[in-house]
Order: sequence, then C-alpha cells, then structure tokens
Amino acid sequence: MIRKNLFKTAAIVLGCLALHACSDQDGDSPEVISKPKIIAHRGGRVDFPENTLLSFDKALQTGVDGVEMDIQVSQDLVPVLYHPGDLNIWTNGMGKVSSLPFTELKKLNAAWNYDPQNNYPYRNNPQSIPSLKEALNTIPSKVPIILDMKSLPAGTLIQSIATVLDELGAWNRVVFYSTTREHLDALKAWPAAQVFEAREITRQRLLEYKINGKFIAPDKQVTWIGFELTRNFNVSEPLTLGDGNTAITVNLWDKNLVKAIKGQSGNIKIVLFGINTAEDYKTAAEIGADAVMTDAPTLLVQARSAMK
Repeated sequence: MIRKNLFKTAAIVLGCLALHACSDQDGDSPEVISKPKIIAHRGGRVDFPENTLLSFDKALQTGVDGVEMDIQVSQDLVPVLYHPGDLNIWTNGMGKVSSLPFTELKKLNAAWNYDPQNNYPYRNNPQSIPSLKEALNTIPSKVPIILDMKSLPAGTLIQSIATVLDELGAWNRVVFYSTTREHLDALKAWPAAQVFEAREITRQRLLEYKINGKFIAPDKQVTWIGFELTRNFNVSEPLTLGDGNTAITVNLWDKNLVKAIKGQSGNIKIVLFGINTAEDYKTAAEIGADAVMTDAPTLLVQARSAMK
C-alpha cells in the first residue's frame, strides 16, 4: 500500500475518478490489439509451489512464454530463488536466506507449506530451493526470465548474480526488476543489464495521466516498463486537524496511454502485473500490452487460447 501524499485535495480525487470514467470511450466496442505473452510470476504460485524448478517446468509445459523469479543471496553469496523475508513462510526452516550457506538451504523443502487444497502435497515430495545457476541451466535458453531482486545490500546481490550471468553467458536471457531504487542504481555498473524502468517513475507517469491528463514520456534508454493494471492506493489529504485518508482502487492503464508510450520508441515492452483472470487478460489484450505477469498460468493460457 502506497502511503505518500499522492493527491492534495478531495477535488483532485474526484477529478481522478471523472477522468477514468471518461477516458478511452470513443464509441467503439473494444477490440483485441494483441494477445499478450504470458509470464508465470514466481513460476505460477497459484498452480505450483513458487520459485521452484518444478514450478518453472510445469508452467512452461502449460504454455507460458516466460517466467519471473525472486532472487536473494545465501550466506556464502550464492544467488538463490526465494521471495519472503523468512524461510518459515514456505520451508521447514526459519530465519533469513542470508543466514545459511547454500548447502544448508538445499536441505530445506521450499514447498513445505504449499497447501492449495488442505493436504500439503509436497511434504512427501520435497522441492529444494534452487540456485539461479540451476534455474538458468534448467530453463530453455529461448525463454525470457525476469529477475526480481529481493535482498539488500544491492551491491552484494547484484555482484553474485553478475558472476553467474558472466559464467553462463546469460545476460541476454534476463531482465532485472526491483521495487527498490538501490538495486537499479547498482545495476548502472553493468552495461549489459536489461532493466525495467524504476517503479516510482512508472507510478508517477500513470498517476499524472489519470489525474491530470498529462503524459510524461519515458527516457529514450527505457525498453521495459511494468506495473499493475489495477492498484490500491491510500489517498492522503493534509488537513489542520489531521490527514484525511481514503482507500481507492485505480484502473491505471488504457489503450491511449499504451499507444503514447510506444509512440516514443518501438522497442519499449509493456508488462502488466497481477493479471489473474480471463477478464483482465482480455483488457490487457484490448489496450495493447506486450505481456502480462500472472500467478495463474493455467487459467491465462486457457483464456488466450479461447480468445478470437
């Protein structure tokens, strides 16, 4: 939840809603501009235990076009795939990933707490925490991979990733993403890195467009832009007796904005996050997104197949 003062007055909030209500209504029924590629978020955590080699394999068998994985670093500086801050969220261990060497992390079951149907299906079929190197050696080289960096300090994590990418000659296979600017700043030392636009810059562009009808063009070097199709915000209005706060859900994208961004450069790829329903996939297709990221790859592949 974003808690910064994004709007100054209640009038601006109403303006946001009014702009959304009238945007992209040209009298025509929506048409599919493209069928976006499907990226399995953490390997598709609705269908499979996240960030495991099993999840990536199963998602690719389902028919996704790419995968996303979360990267942290072990005590002995091995980049590994795991999302939460504590091992006890998914594994039968506890503590931070960085508190254990890779050999000890490999002994844990990364799917221990995966329980989609109240039966813990992987407690007798353990799935280990993979290293980035293992994942790159397992996933076909033609499959694009998004690396979401999840540990600090940034320099330590990125150096460990770079060592693996150098060894495997895999820089062209991955695109880096982070919600933390520190990672993106550290990546400037690696000119071969493909990097998503900083999240706060994308957020600013989306909100300026929705609230003020103002378009902020991306920098010329930007080639990847990603954000949620719909996002929850906390709108804060400064008042004398204390801030007034309102929770609001904003539909951030439309086809005119996508067209404007792509008009700056034919090389920009737009990825919409959190696309987990057939309806949202259809919306992504109608506005011209290049790809979507999903927790539910089976459902979305079926939705794409059914789309005319």
